[in-house]
This record gives sequence, C-alpha cells and structure tokens, in this order.
Amino acid sequence: MNVLSIGEVKKNLKHLTDDELSALLIKLAKYKKVNKEYLSFLLLNESNEDLYVEEVKEHLTELLDNINQSSIQYAKKTLRKVLRVLKQCSAFSEKDVTQLELSVFFCNELNKLQRSIRNHSIVQGMYNREVTKIDKIMKCMHEDLVADYETEWSQLKQRATHFDIMG
Repeated sequence: MNVLSIGEVKKNLKHLTDDELSALLIKLAKYKKVNKEYLSFLLLNESNEDLYVEEVKEHLTELLDNINQSSIQYAKKTLRKVLRVLKQCSAFSEKDVTQLELSVFFCNELNKLQRSIRNHSIVQGMYNREVTKIDKIMKCMHEDLVADYETEWSQLKQRATHFDIMG
C-alpha cells in the first residue's frame, strides 16, 4: 500500500467538495475511537483549552475514584490506564500548559491515595516519571508561566526526592 505524504494529502483534500470531505471525516472517525476523540477535541474544545482541561480532570478523577485499593495489582493497572488517558489527552492539545496542568493534577491525586499504594515502588516510579516530565516541560516554558507553577512543582519534586531516598 502506498501511503501519501502530508503535502499530497493536502493537495487531494483541496479537490474534494464539502460533502465528500464530511463523508471522509465521518469514515475516519468511525475507523478508530482515538480518531473520533481527536475530532471531537478539534471541533468542541480546541478554542477553549481551560474547559477541556477541566473536563479531562473530571474524567481522570472518575477513573481514580474507581481504583480498587484493596489490591496493589488492581491499583497499578488502573493507574496505568489513567496515565494512558492523560497522555492521550495531553497529545490532543499542543500547548505545554495543558500537559503541565494534567501531569501536576495526576501527581497531586497520587498523593491522595492510601499510603500502602502510593509508597509501592511501581507507583513511586510513575510519580517520579511524571515529575521528570513536568521538569522538562517547565524548562521549555516562558518564565512567567514557570513562576505560576513553581511552588507546586517544588512540592512535587521534594516528594519525588523523598521517594528516591526512602525507596
């Protein structure tokens, strides 16, 4: 199968009518759930990033509320699922601030879990990787935005350092 480059796709899309373009988008949305979610983001949430972040936080909160905390295996599985959703939702938005807010939210939610779960080495690793990701994002951001998140980030980093010492 011959895959077209982005430039060739653009050229071919220019020749389509509105109805043909709509039908093509519907086919694409039906093909995979991720395509449908991304199309929904582009149509509904791209212009209002703050509302999108709040919706994602609500969804992540629902997932985190359903963690089976009686077993570390089930908790780890759910946390991995939450991270997948977080990563996917962050990828839809091209803004670093969105990814930063969602990662900080996830780390804060991890801090609220039962001690036996949040002190498990795998969960600590998840936490430390998110803190590292936050650190990388903040290094690329404008100074004013970094100042807004500095105190929260330093608290998260201190907890990650505590894990490294204790773990």
